[in-house]
Amino acid sequence: MEKILCFKNNNECREQIRRSKVIDQDLLQEKVEYYRTIRILLLGASECGKSTFLKQMRILHGHDYDVQDLLEFRPIIYGNIIRIVKVLVTARESFDIQWTQSSLQSYADQILSFKTKANDIQPHEFQAVAGIIQEIWLDGAIQETYQRRNEFIL
Repeated sequence: MEKILCFKNNNECREQIRRSKVIDQDLLQEKVEYYRTIRILLLGASECGKSTFLKQMRILHGHDYDVQDLLEFRPIIYGNIIRIVKVLVTARESFDIQWTQSSLQSYADQILSFKTKANDIQPHEFQAVAGIIQEIWLDGAIQETYQRRNEFIL
């Protein structure tokens, strides 16, 4: 260790040396943490799973989501459900699969006309169509369409 020259009284000099040592220890600790940190650059087209990868890594390494994080995911999940049901209804039409209950066509029309920003669906908006989505999902026509999901982009 280097010698520190101090021209002040002994107590001030000791305090400066102590603070210097604390700062040196903090810098050393930060350096160790910096080199232990793994940095990853994720590149890829949109919707290829970069965010999903990060979320899975977070879960795997024991960093669960708090309530606020989970509430922030809710509109995204609602938007995904509505988008997927729209895709299924459209694919059913293109495959010319008939509804097992003809009354479901009006429900399908309601879902197809549901307009909102993809990830900005509020709980009350989703609750308004949740029953309709469940009825559509339970229909044999949508189940048959879902079985053919390899023929269209879901």
